[in-house]
Amino acid sequence: MKKRVVITGLGAITPIGKNVLESWNSIKQKKCGIDEITLFDASNFKTKLDAEVKEYDQLEYFDLKQAKRLDRSSQFAIIAAREAIADSKIERENTEKQELEMQDIYEEKEQYTIEDLINVCNILDEKIRENKNINLDINAIESKKDIYNDVIACSNFGNIFFIRQKETKGLGHAVLCAKSFVGNEPFAVLYGDDVIISDTPVTKQLCDAYDKYSKGCVGVKPVPKKDITKYCTLAVEKLEGNCFNCTDMIEKPKPEEIMSNYSILGRVVLPPEIFDILENTPLGAGNELQLTDAMKTLAQTQGVIAVDYEGKRYDMGNKFGILQANIEVGLNHPDTKEELKAYIKELAKTL
Repeated sequence: MKKRVVITGLGAITPIGKNVLESWNSIKQKKCGIDEITLFDASNFKTKLDAEVKEYDQLEYFDLKQAKRLDRSSQFAIIAAREAIADSKIERENTEKQELEMQDIYEEKEQYTIEDLINVCNILDEKIRENKNINLDINAIESKKDIYNDVIACSNFGNIFFIRQKETKGLGHAVLCAKSFVGNEPFAVLYGDDVIISDTPVTKQLCDAYDKYSKGCVGVKPVPKKDITKYCTLAVEKLEGNCFNCTDMIEKPKPEEIMSNYSILGRVVLPPEIFDILENTPLGAGNELQLTDAMKTLAQTQGVIAVDYEGKRYDMGNKFGILQANIEVGLNHPDTKEELKAYIKELAKTL
């Protein structure tokens, strides 16, 4: 006896309908789904016709993060599968795990991996956006091949996006510009004027703490008391290891407002709720939207974990910090350390 196949539910998204009913009605009305190609420029191809799903808005079916990770055909497969499951009247609790597993197969993502790099900037050099120009300039010179390969390696770290901040309104405003990209997921903010050298990347240290405590995490280091008024001060209580509970913070405090000599330096990992807080945070110092003010609200309402991270930070916001970073990194780089060490020794004799 042949095995029987029982169809328990139907799902479809086609050029003539966004679901089974629409597609079936179009078939009965003898509608044709073949039309001119619009998804790409077909002027150089002999064939100018295909069967496209027209007027398709992916954000009707997926949030922005999911939509970016799924190609068009994978989206269609999931949409049709969802309709088929709903049509089958199978209890939802028995299918949620299967749907998640199916989606994970399409996304092929790894847990705790940063997949999208978002650069929020005011002025964007055309050279950065036009990789072909960089390719021609560097690749044309044989001696620059190593530099070229390093640039290409950086571009393979993840998906890289640039967002234009139309006006400078503070770090909080810059973060808020990325809201539609980030969606409903935690994210890391890497301060542009801090370079941190460590065995374990500081962002990973913060991601591990976020996963453990399910709270926003800020990278902190102790700052000399005389300098704390230039940074921010935190109200902290020892939790365990190098982690502290943070319940308050003040940006550039007055001497009488100093709560500790711990300050946020370089990196933070924040929950998506920070966007709603930012949208309701009044302008602060410099008449700008300050991220610290929003994190203060987060600390007071949900709590924040302060992580005294492992690593050495270099302040790229001042000339000495830039020089210090270049010298110390150069002394540890295999291509430059011996030559630089010899140069410094000779230079020291003249001081």
